[in-house]
Amino acid sequence: MNLLKASMVLLLFLLPGTLLTAAHNSAISAPAPDVNPPAAPEPVALNEPRHGDATTVTLEIPASGDTFTASGKPTINFSSDVGLRVGFNVAQGNGAQRVFLFFSLSSIPPSATIQSARLRLHQSSFSPTGDASMGMLARVLSTPWDPSLLTWANYNPSWGAEIGIGMVPAASGWIETSITSIAQDWLSGDRANYGLMIQGDETPQQRERVFTSINANDGLHPRLVVTYETSPGDTYHAFAPVVLNKPLACWPGSNEAEPNNTAPTANGPICPGAAISGLPNDQWDMYYLETTRAGDITTTLTNYFGDGMQLHLYYGAIGGSPSFLDTEDSDGLQATLRGAQPGRYYIAIYTETPNPVETRRYRLQVSSP
Repeated sequence: MNLLKASMVLLLFLLPGTLLTAAHNSAISAPAPDVNPPAAPEPVALNEPRHGDATTVTLEIPASGDTFTASGKPTINFSSDVGLRVGFNVAQGNGAQRVFLFFSLSSIPPSATIQSARLRLHQSSFSPTGDASMGMLARVLSTPWDPSLLTWANYNPSWGAEIGIGMVPAASGWIETSITSIAQDWLSGDRANYGLMIQGDETPQQRERVFTSINANDGLHPRLVVTYETSPGDTYHAFAPVVLNKPLACWPGSNEAEPNNTAPTANGPICPGAAISGLPNDQWDMYYLETTRAGDITTTLTNYFGDGMQLHLYYGAIGGSPSFLDTEDSDGLQATLRGAQPGRYYIAIYTETPNPVETRRYRLQVSSP
C-alpha cells in the first residue's frame, strides 16, 4: 500500500486509544450508503428442544430481499412497493408480473441437517372478486439479482428446479409450500442461493394475487420456517439474543449472498480468518463481523476487476465518515485498525462502475481477534 502520498492520506481515529492506519483518498468519492433503510426483521427461534446430544431448532427467517417485475413497465423497479404482485394486471398496465424472493441461511450452521423448510406468503389482496384458484410455481434461480435494481428489462432469469406452490384461492391469508430439499442444497453449498421467482397465470387478463412485502412493515412479510438438527459440535447460534458459554456465532465465508447492499442485508457475522469471494455486479457489497475482545482488525481486497473499487470499514453502524477508507485501488485495497475495541464492524465494498455481467470474483480476506 502506498501510504506516503500526502494528498491521499486520511488519518482517522475510531475512539480514544484506537489507532487507525492511514487510508488512501482519491478524487472520486463513493456516495454514502443508505444509512436509514426500513428496519429489517430478524430471524426468530420458534422452538429449540434437545433430544439427547442433538438439538432441533425451528427458525423463522424473514426475506432479506423481495420485489416484483412487470412486463408492461419493463424499466421500473418496484422494490419500494408494499405489495408483491403475481399474475397479469390490466388495470394499472403492469402486464405480466413475477415475484422475486431471497432468504439468507447464514443463521443456520452449515453442517446442520434441515428437516423441513416451508415458504410462507401472506396474500393481502386479489382480483377479480370471486376468481377461481390460480396455479403458481416457484422457480429456483441460478443467477444473481439485486432487488434495488431489478426490472423486467434488465434481468433475464434462469433457473434450475421448479416447485409447485399449488392452487392459490382468491382469499386473504397465508399460503405455504415446502422447499425442504432446495433449502438443504443452499445450506450445503450444492446449489448457489440466488432465491426464488414466483410465477402465476400470465394470460393477458385482469387476474392477479398480491402478497405482503417487507416494506409493508406490518409483520406479514415473506418468511421461511426452517426446522433443522444440529450435532454437539455445532456452536453456530446467530439468531439467539444471548448465548452463555458458547463462542459467538459466525459465518465461515465462501461466496457472497445477494442482496447485500445495505446494512440490514450485510453478510455475516464473518469468522476470523474467513475468505469471501464476490462479484462487482452492483455498487455496494456489505459484510460485518463481531468481536468480543480488543485487537487488530485487517481487511484485504484482492483479485478485483471492478472499476473504481473502494474499501470502507465502519464501527457500530454505517453512516458518516468511515473508520477507515482506502480508495486507491491501483496498489491494492486494505483497511487495518490497531487495537480495535470489541463490537460490530461493517465492511463495505464500493464499485464506481458496476458490471452486471462480470463473472470474475474478488477475494475479501478478514483477520480479527
